[in-house]
Amino acid sequence: MNFFGQMTNDYITNAVYYLNADSLIQNVSVKKGSQFSKPVNLNGYKQLNAFVTYSFPFKALKSNLNINGGFTYVDRPGSINNLITKTTNNTLSGGIVWASNISEYIDFNVNYSANFSNARSEYPAELVARNIVRNSNNRFINQSGGAFLNLLSKSGWFYKTM
Repeated sequence: MNFFGQMTNDYITNAVYYLNADSLIQNVSVKKGSQFSKPVNLNGYKQLNAFVTYSFPFKALKSNLNINGGFTYVDRPGSINNLITKTTNNTLSGGIVWASNISEYIDFNVNYSANFSNARSEYPAELVARNIVRNSNNRFINQSGGAFLNLLSKSGWFYKTM
């Protein structure tokens, strides 16, 4: 089991600015409706992670089965037109790995993992009312799976498949 937490003051992020009128920025003419950004330091970044793996042998096939799961929470500050924004992301993950090293000549691995994420962006009412941004809640799933087999002969040839 692993647990990890982080809080950061002066978190480096990009402040975004939307221009309501033609402007002069550092002697550069910028038109109304343009967007620009600059790095800023903001307080309030938080991250929490938890991860657990359980592994046990499959003696009949000289292999191991690994089951894992985890949770990540991230709270990230931002800035639009000098107003503070917040994006929160929760991710639940899980996976399974069947791996073997049957002998020095045969090795295989079969694996699958999935991440279920929920990202929520919250903006000040002023930005939403002016149609600059809108609050959003995005949910998505990332999945991956794979398998490989390695065969090595006593005479030195090697075969690998994925």
